[in-house]
Amino acid sequence: MFTGRIENVGTVAEVAGDVLRVASEVPVAAGGAVCLDGIRFTAEPAPPGELRVVVTDETRRRTTLDRVAAGLRMNVELPVAVGDRIDGHLIQGHVEGVGRVLRVDAEPAGHRVWLKPPERLLSRLVAKTSIAVDGVSITVAEVLKDRFSVVLVPNTLTKTTLGALAAGDRVNLESDLLVRMARDGTGLS
Repeated sequence: MFTGRIENVGTVAEVAGDVLRVASEVPVAAGGAVCLDGIRFTAEPAPPGELRVVVTDETRRRTTLDRVAAGLRMNVELPVAVGDRIDGHLIQGHVEGVGRVLRVDAEPAGHRVWLKPPERLLSRLVAKTSIAVDGVSITVAEVLKDRFSVVLVPNTLTKTTLGALAAGDRVNLESDLLVRMARDGTGLS
């Protein structure tokens, strides 16, 4: 489990077949979990200052990694450990769909980003609950018929990749686990 509190922004160094190499100062032991842009991976052996993961065809089909290339910046997060504060929301690293940025509006205290999610994800979006956008825990500000918005505060704009979002960009989306359970009837009454 992750919380959507990004620890580092890494940069893709190379995509060689199924292996993705990311320059990052976040230390991950081989076999350990790491979340890259909201996608959970098992780390492969790598030298210090680098993460290596295997990207399967399934992951390429369901995430933005179908278009990954050297130079791409990625949000990096380690899993939460027992005893850590949960500061964000619970994220599994299982991307539910790829959304598209419709527009970014400057506001006095940040940016409002309008996103179009896959239709199957709309029923899981509720205003004032959380969503992971490229692995970053954000509050859903507003939900309309076919889109939703989030408001990015200055800290999020500077410490994650979300500050560079522009119309047309694609993002990985994972809805709030508790909302998903309640809507799907899987454990909450």
